Amino acid sequence: MSTFSSETSKNNDRVGAQHAAPLRITRWLIVAALLMAAVLISLYAITAPPGLTWEHGGVDGGELAVVSARLGVAHPPGYGLYTLLGGLFIRLPLPGTPIQHLQILSHLLALLSCALTGLAARRLAADNRLPLPNVVGLVAALTLGLSRTFWSQAIIAEVYTLSLAFFCAGLLLSVDWSKQVPSPRTLFAGGFLLGMAATHHLTTVLWLPGLLWLARRSLRSWTWRGWLALVIGGIVGLWPWLWLMLRGGADPAANWGGVDGGLSEFWAHITGQQYNVYLNDPSPGALINGIGNWAKSLPVE
Repeated sequence: MSTFSSETSKNNDRVGAQHAAPLRITRWLIVAALLMAAVLISLYAITAPPGLTWEHGGVDGGELAVVSARLGVAHPPGYGLYTLLGGLFIRLPLPGTPIQHLQILSHLLALLSCALTGLAARRLAADNRLPLPNVVGLVAALTLGLSRTFWSQAIIAEVYTLSLAFFCAGLLLSVDWSKQVPSPRTLFAGGFLLGMAATHHLTTVLWLPGLLWLARRSLRSWTWRGWLALVIGGIVGLWPWLWLMLRGGADPAANWGGVDGGLSEFWAHITGQQYNVYLNDPSPGALINGIGNWAKSLPVE
């Protein structure tokens, strides 16, 4: 065994000693998870609008459908990865309209988010020695899947289910990394995931520190190779930005514009600088009103 492998093993023993034994995947858990997935996907399909809608904040659905169909450039920050996924789903031999194909994409991304949340909750419950961790995971997944705002985004053609899927994947990685020192290969994969999340929306930088805090138990044991793998993976994960630049330069039929005009224009597009007007000098009344609306929405979730 190499020196690095021996060191990693010792670090894992030290970190893992604080955690419960590994969880087993039982037959009843698989059946329950599949049943829950079938119920959720059925509910989403039944309650989805018959076509394009502006309900539930889905005002960008029409643009996203056109951009996905033409593999173009959407409004800032560009949503290159969603455009590629949407383009794939629109081209799949499925019944329905392009909008309904994008709704199916939202259904599946929502289901993925629920699964990742359930796995993270299950591991956290086991780590804290709570009873019935499998049940905790199932309840967490079902609670998310049936919550009002989440449900509203799972049934329309929008980008938010992909955002949440990235967050839930990062949450699961953080929980896993808190249990053991990840290998450089695992950290590269995690960095790649976080890099793609950043290209989808730069708000990723707001929750990344929290995920690192969750993984704090093993951070001190990470080697320089691990940190380097994380950084390189993150850089490679930025590939959707390169795709946006190439597509913008090709002048597709649906092109918000600007991404082929140079690095400054490209940076302005992916950071959404045109929306800065909404952040400049917000009035106290608007801020209080926003917080009040958020607080009112919590009980109905």
